[in-house]
Amino acid sequence: MGLIASIFDSLQQQVLPQVTVVTYYLQTFLRIVATLSAIGWISAFLYASFYYYYVPVVEQERPVHFQFRVCDSGVGMCSFPTANISLSKDGENQVFKVGQPYKIIVDLHVPESDSNRNIGMFMLVMKLYNKHGVVVKTSGRASTLHYKSELLRTLETLVFAPMFLFGYIEQKQFLHVELFPEYTDSAFNPSVGLTIEVESFKVEIYQAVLRVFAQFSGIKYFLYYWPITSMVIGIATNFVTISSAVLIFWYQFRFPWKQDENNPVVRVNLSRNRKRESPVKQKRDTGASGGRLALETLGSHDSSDTEQPRDPEETSLLSTGVRTQHDTHTPGVRQRLSRPADVT
Repeated sequence: MGLIASIFDSLQQQVLPQVTVVTYYLQTFLRIVATLSAIGWISAFLYASFYYYYVPVVEQERPVHFQFRVCDSGVGMCSFPTANISLSKDGENQVFKVGQPYKIIVDLHVPESDSNRNIGMFMLVMKLYNKHGVVVKTSGRASTLHYKSELLRTLETLVFAPMFLFGYIEQKQFLHVELFPEYTDSAFNPSVGLTIEVESFKVEIYQAVLRVFAQFSGIKYFLYYWPITSMVIGIATNFVTISSAVLIFWYQFRFPWKQDENNPVVRVNLSRNRKRESPVKQKRDTGASGGRLALETLGSHDSSDTEQPRDPEETSLLSTGVRTQHDTHTPGVRQRLSRPADVT
């Protein structure tokens, strides 16, 4: 039993340090992987938040519903078809972003009817207004159906007759009307809605759609048209920045004494910053300090020279000299110092 115990102890002494080292390196590796994963997710989240806030929606659509006043006879239109579209919700504009240029287009789906071919050109007018109902900007464009001869329309009808019969296609045209090639909403007078008016009493419209396209330039153009490259650059930049901040924090927390070595303590003598005293007070302090210096000198000599006691007359003379040195600023004292016999 003793032999087995000794063998077990020797194996434990040999294996335990290695297991401890492996455990330490494994824990360190897991900490590094977890930290890098967290930094990576944070970097991706920051880039996604920046992209969502900085880059607006590229294309937006709103249906256009025209309204008009019917004539008293009950047939035909007695007013221009007009549509009112709201651009805001709860007082906040949901279409236009301040400072961003937009292209505003209206797509009209009109039938190839005799009425539309006979009216020729017609005007399409758009008006943007603010929250007070005041018109901010107005734009108008002319439009008409594309011309087709009688022979071309007949051939087209014969060729696509089966599709016309089953309803797969219709005899209609798409009119693409660009009203604002570059519109920028104002921060001081933003628009909250718009009106679209077709200035014709005989126009026939199947459907109308308002389309708003954001016009990008600079960083927005790069972010939108080069999404993979911009994503890699953005996430890498965030990753390097956050990693540097974490590394600096870890260094300060792990090695605090190295900062003390690199940043020595500087002691400032505040006595230099005191105000300069007046000459009279400085002279008095000099005399007093001279007297105290003489007394300290005398005391030091007395304490050090213990073997030879001083003569009483010498001691009296030194004490008198201290008093006269303290009062050297008076003329009478100067006269008494010049005659040593008066001291005794």
